[in-house]
Amino acid sequence: MCAALLGVASVSLSHVSFADSAPTFGDVKKKPTLDQLYRSSQLVHKYADFSMFHYVPKGDDVVEQPERSRLLFRTKHGSPDGYAERKGEVIFYYNAAGKLIRVQKLSGES
Repeated sequence: MCAALLGVASVSLSHVSFADSAPTFGDVKKKPTLDQLYRSSQLVHKYADFSMFHYVPKGDDVVEQPERSRLLFRTKHGSPDGYAERKGEVIFYYNAAGKLIRVQKLSGES
């Protein structure tokens, strides 16, 4: 009797096609990044004016962090290359090791 049940189960499963339900590489949609979710969310967004930051290491990409009033610098390969942070009326620039490399004082009209 057990053999008969196994035979019926294998015959009934042969009619089920798993290929139709499995997603292919073309059908898979990429999930949004956290940055994209944040920008499209209803959360209160902090705005920061980074126009007064004058120094950017040559060839680096800039990532804004308005909640911390700073810019992150990344090389074209994505590795950290330092950051700039505003504290009061001064902007401090740091290298990748965290060592201070430049100080920019803001004037009253900036």
